[in-house]
Amino acid sequence: MARRPSEQLAADRLWRLIPVWDRAQDDRGSGTLRGLLEALGVGLDAARGDVLRLLDDAFVDSCHPTLIPLIARLVGADVDMDTPINRQRYVVKHQLRERARRGTGGALDNLTWEVLGANADVLEETEWVAWGGVRPPTTHILGTEVTIEEMALRLDGGVRIHTRVARPIRRRQEWLTPTCVPQLFAVVPNGAVSLRRPDGTCILWEDDPAGLVGPGAAIQLDNLRWNGTWRAFDLAVHFAPLRVGEVPDVPPGVMVIDPEHGRLAACPQSGPDVLGTVRISYWEPLGAEMVGMTPVSLGRGIYAFSASHDSAGRAGALRDAYGRHLVSDGAADVADGEVRLKGLPKNRYRVCTRDSSYEIDRVGLRRFFRFEDPWGWERFKSVKLVTYLTTDVLSDFEVEVDVTSGLLRVGTSLDPEVVAYSWRDFVAHDAKAKLNRAVTRRIPIGRNFQTDVADRAPRHPEKNR
Repeated sequence: MARRPSEQLAADRLWRLIPVWDRAQDDRGSGTLRGLLEALGVGLDAARGDVLRLLDDAFVDSCHPTLIPLIARLVGADVDMDTPINRQRYVVKHQLRERARRGTGGALDNLTWEVLGANADVLEETEWVAWGGVRPPTTHILGTEVTIEEMALRLDGGVRIHTRVARPIRRRQEWLTPTCVPQLFAVVPNGAVSLRRPDGTCILWEDDPAGLVGPGAAIQLDNLRWNGTWRAFDLAVHFAPLRVGEVPDVPPGVMVIDPEHGRLAACPQSGPDVLGTVRISYWEPLGAEMVGMTPVSLGRGIYAFSASHDSAGRAGALRDAYGRHLVSDGAADVADGEVRLKGLPKNRYRVCTRDSSYEIDRVGLRRFFRFEDPWGWERFKSVKLVTYLTTDVLSDFEVEVDVTSGLLRVGTSLDPEVVAYSWRDFVAHDAKAKLNRAVTRRIPIGRNFQTDVADRAPRHPEKNR
């Protein structure tokens, strides 16, 4: 198959321009003319290749790999040069697309999802030029009469971003606990908990329970019936507020759920002790989120879990999933907002909370903190819980941890690839500040914005267990 002229070599294209008689004479002779054209074609092909290369380099899809970091720097993209070339090109193209959509509602919605992992409602608040109460003059654009007010937008026309933060959650099962009021049960004894959706957002009183309550839904209720089998609950469900100390007025055949406080009520005529054998499965909001970071060296084999470690000890104290402080102490009494850990022989530990005391093994300790190598394996085989760091000789597979101050000690130096995972308090104000910093970098100059972060139900001051 003949090649297209634009793809032929320069020597072939020059040879086709020579008259047929001269080409025949050169073929019967020494071929000097043919050799001259091939020598000229080498330079022409090189120049043509350079021109085509410049055309390819104008696009990130086809540019030379060495130009990708330069283009990324121009558009403000952060590219990891250790990733494959196609992924680097995608990151730069995505940044170019975001710059073209900079400040729009869709771009700010995507930015909120990237920063907080939550959906956002972006409202454009356009402010018009004030004309002192006088009807503004009109003009015509393409035959359509419009007011000058509609044309002259103020430069500080703002945008408002409203989002519900995706709070850390986990699935939990509980038996309903009776309260002092008949047929009023609570998910958490002597407390309240906001029932959540799988994305971490709150379930409110005004929401429709049709898609939120049922088998496999956000709230699942199972009743222990005869012969010890579990069956789905068969009462009609409504959402409404339920207050402790007030007898709920619930009609027969109906169950009322207060999703903002985690309470349930049913009519006594619906059955004897209808909620006494009910198990509830729900998404529980947590007071902290598990994060991993490289421990900060303080010298002499001592490290801190976090860079925000305070010499006073409280700022670096470790926490559990509910945000309670961990304390290395064997005392029986436990104060509000703390969990006491005590080391036992043979890599076992005792956990004392306000309501219970139980024993866990080395694997169970991972729910509070853990150390992993680059492959995800446990770095230390033995963890010693201490009230203060000692000077004892430690092997390469042992570590001392003072959870009260957030410090750890190893025998030698800690590998820089080791990652320490621990819980950090989840605060909506911090999430809002993080979103504000990201929006400031992405929104056009001269445009105002306002962020509104809703972390919990508006009428429910949620308390962590």
